[in-house]
Amino acid sequence: MDEVKKQTKRTPAERETEEVAEEARRLFFYHAETGLILRRCYWKGANIGEEAGGEFHGKDGQIYRLISVCNSRFRSHRIAWLLHYGEWPLLNIDHRDGNGLNNRIANLREATVQQNGMNLKMSSKNTSGVTGVSFKKSEGRWIAAIALHQKQIRLGYFRNFEDAVKARKEAERKYGFSERHGTKEATLVPPASCDRIP
Repeated sequence: MDEVKKQTKRTPAERETEEVAEEARRLFFYHAETGLILRRCYWKGANIGEEAGGEFHGKDGQIYRLISVCNSRFRSHRIAWLLHYGEWPLLNIDHRDGNGLNNRIANLREATVQQNGMNLKMSSKNTSGVTGVSFKKSEGRWIAAIALHQKQIRLGYFRNFEDAVKARKEAERKYGFSERHGTKEATLVPPASCDRIP
C-alpha cells in the first residue's frame, strides 16, 4: 500500500503545470493588496467573489489556506504568486512576517529551504524560551547551536543562560537570520477585505 502511495504522489513540479495555471486563472482573481484569492465563478456551492479554499494546519504549526485546482490541492500562497506574476514560483514561498494566511504580495518572497528556515518562529517544543539554546543535563551547562545548510553547528557550552543566548544571537546576525526568527508568534495582520472583483 505504501508503495502505491509513493508512486501516485506527485511532486510540485509535476502538479504545477501550465494546464493547472490556466484553470487557476479562469477560476480565481488575486487581490495583491489584501492577499485574498476570490472566486470568479460559481463552484460547488461557492459564490462569485467568495474567498477560495479552506484553512489547513501544517506539521510546523503554521496555518495556511489550501485551494483545489484540477483535483490537486495547492497552498494559497503558490496560487497567489502564479496569479500575480503569471508563472509558478521556482522555489519555496516564504511569508516575511511568518503569518501563513497573509498572502499580500509584499509579504511573499521566493526562498530556498535555508532562507525559509532563517525566518521561522520558535518551535512549540522549545523549553528554554530561546531558539537554539537548551540545557544539557549530562554536562550541567547550556548549549547554543544553529542550523545552516541542514547541518547543526555547535556554538559552545556555557555555564550561564545569558552567555548561551548571546552566542546564539551573534550567530543569527552573522549568518543573516531574520529579526523575526525564533520569536513566539508571527506578526499579526488585520483581516484583509476586498470590495469587488474585476
